[in-house]
Amino acid sequence: MPTNRLFAYYNGPLTPAQVAEGIQSTITNSKKLYAEAKLLLEARCWERAAVLAIQSMEEASKLKHLRLLLLAKTDDELHKTWEAYRTYDTREIRRRRFLFVRLGSNAVDEDMAPLFGEPTHVAEWLTSLRRRGMSVDAFNAGQWSTPSITLDKGLAAKLVQSAEDILSSISLTMTTAPTLTLFVKHLKPIWICTGFQLSKAVWACYREAQEHGFLEGDISNWVAIRDELEPLDERDRFQ
Repeated sequence: MPTNRLFAYYNGPLTPAQVAEGIQSTITNSKKLYAEAKLLLEARCWERAAVLAIQSMEEASKLKHLRLLLLAKTDDELHKTWEAYRTYDTREIRRRRFLFVRLGSNAVDEDMAPLFGEPTHVAEWLTSLRRRGMSVDAFNAGQWSTPSITLDKGLAAKLVQSAEDILSSISLTMTTAPTLTLFVKHLKPIWICTGFQLSKAVWACYREAQEHGFLEGDISNWVAIRDELEPLDERDRFQ
């Protein structure tokens, strides 16, 4: 079999077991990217550390869309959700990173302020950092920018910290085939929903999962999934 064959992207429905496998693989990959970014930071390879930290954040933002694939009811919804999965979700990155700032764990300084701007600007900023961290290019009036000059230790360290924060915000309780089967049972009939209806459905899903012994520990982390599904609004903007 040829080893260079191109694989066609899949855009169809997935089972809870398939989504669970995708979630676990995505989390593992995001953690590996973060670990490698941290090693590069320690090795003083600031620009490469920054690029892998950005990649880790973007990978971690995919989990929301994997779960949403289970709630799609039409081919159009499936297509849009797959498209969102394969397009880095800067809104989700911003939301997850904002959770830590709102709790006071990390202050936002001038370097990291772009991460809390409008989604389009966040995407442009991260894309620009990734490119400048990997290649040489000309900017402004023909000035050359090299990775080692563009991305310094301070910014790289903050990006690596952001990747760690985002990984820490991932809920691991709704990531298995049995729990995702219940997720479909409770959420799909009333999707798309918001507010009290959404909270009620997610809570019922967690309660049943706990009753079946699928969940361990504090059931209060059901809020993480509810917030993940709730559309972003003005409350999510950095003030």
